[in-house]
Amino acid sequence: MRRTFRLHLLFAALVTLCVGFAGTLHASDSAQATSTLAERVRNLPPFDSPTTDGLYATITFSKSFDKVNLDDDENLKLKGIAGFPKEVKVLATLQDKPAPLAIPLLGLTMKNKDELAKLIQAQLYESGCHVVSFDSIFRTDMGKRTMHGVAGCFEAEAEAVVKIIAAVLQHEKLKGKVTEVRLLGASYGGTLACHIQRQLRAEGAPFRVSCALLLSPTVNMQTSARLLDEYYERDFGIYKHDRMKLLPLRGHEPVEAGRIVPFKPELMKAGIGYVFRDELKKVVKENDKLYKLGVLKQAQESDAGKWTFQQYVREMATPYWQSKGKVRDENDFWRQGDLKALLTEGASDVVTVIASDDPLNDPQEVEALKAALPGDKLILLPHGGHLGYLGTAWFRALIQSAFK
Repeated sequence: MRRTFRLHLLFAALVTLCVGFAGTLHASDSAQATSTLAERVRNLPPFDSPTTDGLYATITFSKSFDKVNLDDDENLKLKGIAGFPKEVKVLATLQDKPAPLAIPLLGLTMKNKDELAKLIQAQLYESGCHVVSFDSIFRTDMGKRTMHGVAGCFEAEAEAVVKIIAAVLQHEKLKGKVTEVRLLGASYGGTLACHIQRQLRAEGAPFRVSCALLLSPTVNMQTSARLLDEYYERDFGIYKHDRMKLLPLRGHEPVEAGRIVPFKPELMKAGIGYVFRDELKKVVKENDKLYKLGVLKQAQESDAGKWTFQQYVREMATPYWQSKGKVRDENDFWRQGDLKALLTEGASDVVTVIASDDPLNDPQEVEALKAALPGDKLILLPHGGHLGYLGTAWFRALIQSAFK
């Protein structure tokens, strides 16, 4: 059940940045699209969400699309990346001619072979892009390859991802065959994309970003952490933290549009809380071991499952990154995940997609984001939950328009 129930899909974040890389991109760089991302997605079809319940959309969207087979994918190994102790493996689906390169940045604990990741990879490929994906940089198995530090520091993770993308552009399969680079970021990956853009504005950056599509990035990382902790402690607590009570959610096939949602809100929140807490347990235990923090004494390793997201930031991530000079204090750490600040700090070609009923956001903070951004920079869906719209025809049209 634990394996089936991992909705890495929930917190996920994919971002697609359009990038120019001097000396590496194909000679037809001048053919780069002159229209902005906002212009390309201006005339989408009407939104077609099968449910008006954000919680239900969140827990069922992985069942809302058919299984994807990537027939022409291949695994590439990126060796010798500066500062990385091990090679990084990426999944590539390549066109037979020069094309834009789309890099999906995946959600919190997603793998590039998860069904959602394969859906996005296939649709990006259909739009005419080369597509190269890799597991979420938050995952400890990626951390073992990059050794970039305790998970959750966007600045450090952005630095690592920039190195990976630069290595992709230099790989023999892609060198001279990329006309521009685009990133698509879902949830956590969306916030990460903003930090990548910030770093690439610096003089001497290895490549430049021209656009980013953000899918369900959390509006405020601290708020989302608090909500996830509440869903586990309060809502899962109603069921005495008994995983067997969550069995009705396992493998549930979505009901037809217009039908009554068969689950109570408390049960759906409990399921979301459980999924994230189960993943956090691994993050706490593995980061403590990988970076020799000693926060968990060996006799108390089982306590890793009791940690909340807020505790992880306060007691593990913040002290580590304070010692590295990346953050001043806990508040500074949380500010990394302030989407409004990230999107309003500088001009860039970014479009953000958020559903009004995303259970990982505070509706008031969503409204504040709406007020702060130009109308063509935010697609605020009436329904769809957290990434719950990815199986719709509307989403397919979005990808085809954005990445054509």
